[in-house]
Amino acid sequence: MTRPAPDTSLFITGASGFLGRSLLRRLSLGPERTVSCLSRHPAQLEPTLPSPSNWRWIRGELTDAASYAPALKPADTVLHMAAATGKERPGVFTEVNVEGTRQLVESAADAGVSRFIFVSSIAAKFPDKRHYPYAHSKLEAERIVKSSGLGWVIIRPTLVFGAGSPVLRGLIKLVKGPVGVIFGSGVVRVQPIDVDDVADILMHVCDQTELAEQTIEVGGPDVLSFEDLLRRIRGRVSKRSGGVVHIPLAPLRTLLAALEPALLPLLPFGAGQLAAFANDSTADRHPLVETCLPRMKTIDTMLDVVASSHG
Repeated sequence: MTRPAPDTSLFITGASGFLGRSLLRRLSLGPERTVSCLSRHPAQLEPTLPSPSNWRWIRGELTDAASYAPALKPADTVLHMAAATGKERPGVFTEVNVEGTRQLVESAADAGVSRFIFVSSIAAKFPDKRHYPYAHSKLEAERIVKSSGLGWVIIRPTLVFGAGSPVLRGLIKLVKGPVGVIFGSGVVRVQPIDVDDVADILMHVCDQTELAEQTIEVGGPDVLSFEDLLRRIRGRVSKRSGGVVHIPLAPLRTLLAALEPALLPLLPFGAGQLAAFANDSTADRHPLVETCLPRMKTIDTMLDVVASSHG
């Protein structure tokens, strides 16, 4: 496997996020690199994250290219992980995920960056993206990256688990009560992957400079139905195996979409977030991911995190 040269330089967005923190831990233990991390509040984050002497934090906004453009000039590779996620207005997803990516791509090209690695989402390939501006924004950002003229690689993770996982935290809320909740039939397939395994794959992509113009979907070693996953989580959280109720998915998505314009801040989740219950979240096979599969965490190992945090 190709290893980075000692002077390999990375410019990273989203380094302080859930995936970014795992990646930084791995980068700090690997070969020497120059690393620049874009953050809105670097003074708060730098003391809590790895920071070798040849790393620096750049204070700036993804949507304000002038705040970070000078730091791109020494970079060989941009690793773009920053994104608006969760329950947000459509305009936020457009501003951050689409226009923010556009500005970063244009600034990287102007600075002479040779590679652009974009962490997208498996939601970008969902056939049913109704009421899901996040998925639409990720797909549009992919189009921007592909037309950039840079050597691009797009990574599409499935459901990312691990300590502090936002998606896992949301699933726990659905099933930890006296009665667990499953939206829809629960038959769609899911393929969760541990955050550390995603970070390892990103390390490999950064190192294999010959990879270009590829979309790599990354999921863990186990594929199961959404209902099976939720029942397993429920068993770990509440020690109960039964007591689940199915809520019809289509009318709930329609209702939430109608309420969102006026009541989004009051809703527990948005209509778009329910798209995961209507679409398979599984990854197409890729040789790079296949080589990593034997070392990846199984679903049972991932759910040990749930058991340990709920005692």
